[in-house]
Amino acid sequence: MVPEKTFDLDVYTEMYVQVAGAKDLTAYTKAYKEKVKTVQKRIEAITEERGKIRKSELEDKANEKLAKAQKKLDDGKAESKQKLEDAKKQITDGETQVSQAKGKRLRVESRRLQQQSRR
Repeated sequence: MVPEKTFDLDVYTEMYVQVAGAKDLTAYTKAYKEKVKTVQKRIEAITEERGKIRKSELEDKANEKLAKAQKKLDDGKAESKQKLEDAKKQITDGETQVSQAKGKRLRVESRRLQQQSRR
């Protein structure tokens, strides 16, 4: 079963029309068709125009969603890039600290060995 909300649209998809004077004529006769034809042509002209307007509305809405999604993506990329740069800096800083600690340890070890050799 199709849920009722499926048919709850924000635009009209149907319309019912009565042509003045057509009720008095027999349906599908030449007179009836002539009476309805003028109104039908006017409705079709409006339909074409409304179709273009609706298409434009849908495109605008889609482009708006696309722009929001693009911004979210760009923001995420920028954040990720910043996190990556921060992580690289932490690694570089850590490597520098390790290197400095090794150098200090070598100097201390060197002094200790020199002091031992003097004794």
